[in-house]
Amino acid sequence: MENKPDSTSHLVEACKTIEENCLYNAQAHFEIAARARRLNIFLLIAPAALAGLGGLFVSLDLCAVANKAIGALTAILGAAATVSASLGADRREDRHNQAANLFTALRHESRALYEAYASGLSRDAFVAEVRRISDRYNTLVQALPPTDECAFERAKRKIKSGRFLTDFREHREPDKELE
Repeated sequence: MENKPDSTSHLVEACKTIEENCLYNAQAHFEIAARARRLNIFLLIAPAALAGLGGLFVSLDLCAVANKAIGALTAILGAAATVSASLGADRREDRHNQAANLFTALRHESRALYEAYASGLSRDAFVAEVRRISDRYNTLVQALPPTDECAFERAKRKIKSGRFLTDFREHREPDKELE
C-alpha cells in the first residue's frame, strides 16, 4: 500500500470492506427470511389449512360428537392463524428479504465502483463516491431490522465455503487490473 497523498488504495480497501460487510449482512438477512418462511408454514398456513378442513368435516355432519371436537379444534386453529397474522408473522420474511436485497445491491455497487468506475474518476470524485456508499451502508444498518448470531454464523459458513465466488475470478490474478 502506497503512502502517497494521491494514492487510492485505501479507497479501494474501503470499497472492499463495504462489499464484504454487505455480503455478510445480506446472507444473514436471507437466513432469517428462510427461517421466517418455515415459521409461517407452522404458524399461518398449517393452522389455516387445518381449520378449513375441520370446517369442511363439520359441514359434512359426519358425527355429532366428532363435530363438536372438530369444531372446537377448527376454532382454535383459526384463532391461532389470525393472531399470528395480526402479529405480523407473515411480514417478517418480507422485511428480511428486502433488507438482504438492499445489502446485495450495495455490495455490487461497491464492487463495481472499485473494479470498473474508479479508473475513470478523479481522486476527489472517487473519495466522494466511497463516502457516499459508506454513508449508504451506515444508513442501511441503522434503518433495517437487526440480524442475530445464529443467522450470522449460518451465513458465515456459506460464505466461507466459497459459494459466492464467481467462476471467472478463479482464473485471474487478484488486483492486477488495479495497478
